[in-house]
Amino acid sequence: MAGLRFSIGVKIMLTENIDADINGYSSEMVDGLGNENLAEIEKALGVLTNDGVYGYYVYCKSKAKGKVSHSIFKEFIAGVVNRFNLVVNNRYEIKSQMAGIGDYDRYFKTLSRDIHKLLFFRDILEQILIYARYHAKAKKQDGA
Repeated sequence: MAGLRFSIGVKIMLTENIDADINGYSSEMVDGLGNENLAEIEKALGVLTNDGVYGYYVYCKSKAKGKVSHSIFKEFIAGVVNRFNLVVNNRYEIKSQMAGIGDYDRYFKTLSRDIHKLLFFRDILEQILIYARYHAKAKKQDGA
């Protein structure tokens, strides 16, 4: 397992097994969301399934009221982009820890220009949300 450094200075660990990375992030996502995580995860998964990646992005942006610091935006958008951009290899990178909504708008517009990267990103998002839903259900049953 090798540590990789994104251009925004976030050090992450990627394994050779992307499924393990997705599982790890989905667990972190649930922990970062707080109490109402299951409902938000299910809504976001529904939007992604029905409306695609850009619809998902716009939905999360609206739920976060346009604030990058909002937990929904941090977990559903920024965290995924920062953690999995090296795997997706989008040409536009978020280069600042102080990235704003405009930076993420450009990221998703650039991503949509390459259908293979867009579909791969969608698959990653979908799997993250499915695993997160199971983590949230388990956490709820455990009473945590």
